[in-house]
Amino acid sequence: MRKLLLFLVALQMSILSFGQGSNIQGTVTDAKTGIPLPGVNVLVKGTGKGVSTDFDGNFKLSGVNSNSILVCSIMGYKTIELTVGIKTSFKIQMDEEVGELEEVVLIGYQKVRKREVTGAVTSIKSDAIEGIPVLNVAGLIATQVPGMQSVTMTGSPGGRGALVIRGNTSIGANIDPDVAYSTPLYVIDGVQTSLEDLAGYNVSNQDFLASLNPNDIESIDVLKDASAAAIYGSRGANGVIIIETKKGRALSKPEFTFSSNIGVQPTPSLAPMLVGAAERNAKWDMLNTWWAEYERQSGATPMILSDSLNPAFNNNVDYQGLFYKTGISQKYNLGMRGGSEETNYRVGLGYDNQEGVVINTGIKRITFNSSLNFKVGKKFRNQLIARYTYGDQLTGQANPYPYDGPYPLNSNLPVNPAQLNSSLFYVTDTRIESLKGELNEKMSTDRTYGLTLSNFASLDLLDWLTVNSQVSYVYNSNKKNFYEPSIIRNEGDGFSSYSLYNRNNLASDFYLSLFKTFGDHRLTGVLGNRADYNQYETMKVAAIGFGSDAIQTINGRYTTDEIRGFTDISENALLSYYGRLSYTYKNKYQLNGNLSRDGSSRFGANVRWANFYAIDGGWTISEEPFFEPVLSTVNFLKVRGSWGVNGKQFSENYRRYGAYSLGFGGVASGYNTNQMNVSSYAGVTGVTPNYGRIGNESLGWEETAQWNIGVDVEAFNRRLNITFDAYNKSTENLLLDANFPAYSGYNFAPANIGGGT
Repeated sequence: MRKLLLFLVALQMSILSFGQGSNIQGTVTDAKTGIPLPGVNVLVKGTGKGVSTDFDGNFKLSGVNSNSILVCSIMGYKTIELTVGIKTSFKIQMDEEVGELEEVVLIGYQKVRKREVTGAVTSIKSDAIEGIPVLNVAGLIATQVPGMQSVTMTGSPGGRGALVIRGNTSIGANIDPDVAYSTPLYVIDGVQTSLEDLAGYNVSNQDFLASLNPNDIESIDVLKDASAAAIYGSRGANGVIIIETKKGRALSKPEFTFSSNIGVQPTPSLAPMLVGAAERNAKWDMLNTWWAEYERQSGATPMILSDSLNPAFNNNVDYQGLFYKTGISQKYNLGMRGGSEETNYRVGLGYDNQEGVVINTGIKRITFNSSLNFKVGKKFRNQLIARYTYGDQLTGQANPYPYDGPYPLNSNLPVNPAQLNSSLFYVTDTRIESLKGELNEKMSTDRTYGLTLSNFASLDLLDWLTVNSQVSYVYNSNKKNFYEPSIIRNEGDGFSSYSLYNRNNLASDFYLSLFKTFGDHRLTGVLGNRADYNQYETMKVAAIGFGSDAIQTINGRYTTDEIRGFTDISENALLSYYGRLSYTYKNKYQLNGNLSRDGSSRFGANVRWANFYAIDGGWTISEEPFFEPVLSTVNFLKVRGSWGVNGKQFSENYRRYGAYSLGFGGVASGYNTNQMNVSSYAGVTGVTPNYGRIGNESLGWEETAQWNIGVDVEAFNRRLNITFDAYNKSTENLLLDANFPAYSGYNFAPANIGGGT
């Protein structure tokens, strides 16, 4: 009887246990990349029981029976079902659905599905640029992003240029691409850089994006309107380009990749030119047609035409033939990645050697990119990134200091194509070698070095709240050496120039990420702080007067008339507080708000801080019940709108201050006659005000306001994708020089007086 009682109790407990079910947990990841998927709905089929995965793709459910079926679903991925059985721990992989609007995009400190974006964003994935043998990714971006313009400043491989999003808002006569174009903010693996940060970058002729190997790129997201870029505050006024490089992933064994490419760029079609006797005959025909006989017999007839027996005027120099050739390009890339779910890595190494079609132009580049990802427990993740680049550019005739000035459009060619000498003039073999850049005694180097170290860490405080921190260090160095020997200089003496630019950048981001769902409602948000510090060192020096062309570097034997130069050290800092809050209801209706408060050391105390903000929303019409009859044809339809204000600071670090001139008081005539031409007084170096550089503590931020209305459509089983955007962009408080009346004693001063739409 006692044994029977014990048996009945045990049976009752087992039945009770079966009725209550088990506690299960699991992780949901992307089947292709292994990246955890947050926000996946994990439901017990046929019941109201379910949860959403957290930031790490984790979920927990209690009271689940062994015969229950789990249904995992999220927009952009194929829904999957699996039976629980006796397992209590699951590793679920979900496959992406085919469709452009299902792709993941970066919108500044967050990743979202493209169909959830309410701002103007264009995405480029790695498969769209892989296999295209280009040196600079800038040209690829411009060809695939509507509303973007690629400005080419030179045809030299790796040469400087600019990307402009939705029109240029900069005003000025300076053609230096750092300031002449409203270039966007570049965010590479969370590290922010703008060309305004690279003040003094014109030491080198190399483009900033040429330092990035396209083979290392995983994705590119371009934020074009105010709402998409608002979280970057004053740095996002001209748009934002977010570049994510390839990372490691969990693999059963290491994966190696190697690619190589060799290409030929033929000599371009040249303008038809008359050379030698053909040039002389054509010019005589012009004189015979337009001049009277007495004019042709007068002294006005050029001797170069009439004295055909003179060896100095009886030549046939083909300048175009001297300068152009066939360019050969070589490209090699080696990659390795592997690891586990807890620790994985990727290393990429690239080498490029691209020749230009102009003789003595081209670039050699070495790139190194690495990432190391690891997890500690289930709540802490860390990512360490190291990137290095070296570029050695041949720049043809080059543009050494003090002739660099505003960036010369024709610096690759030894002469201005619009002012070619006559082919009849005699040119020595030595001069020809110099023009072609093949003279051994001539030196011209343009080298850049770049190092980026970044560490990103995140810790889950709660299932729906994560704290993130990123610290980065960036070092840029540009060096240019130039020597022109005496044998080709009219002055009969050698000329040497040296330019150096160094930049050190320290930056830190600390922010909270929120991801919370309750019923049909979803809240996501970001709240953080960023500190950014830059220090610059610049040196330029040039000299003439070398006793021998064997000495090509500057030493200390020159007089003040033979040497010139300067050094400069400057710094700036930017402090930002930013936040974003997004609300979604039933995956149909979205409302987002962004706010950034920025303070810059470049401004005076009264105008140092500024607020930049944006609001945007969207309505996914295809999720409405009334849309179901046409859903098989039009698979997705969304309308969205946004409005916001971004800001921009000027690039000079100390422009708000007045300036002084040392050892030089001015000129005795012309516009600056209010200055005295005095360099010293009683043996003491003169210090006089710079009347063209009066201080202005009220210099403030440039502001750009923008509204955007857009429509996203997918139709015919996602074979047709349409994105339409209409926008208006206006900029106020542009910085321009305001002229002063002569009686004021000053010439002009910068002021926020410009604007445009």
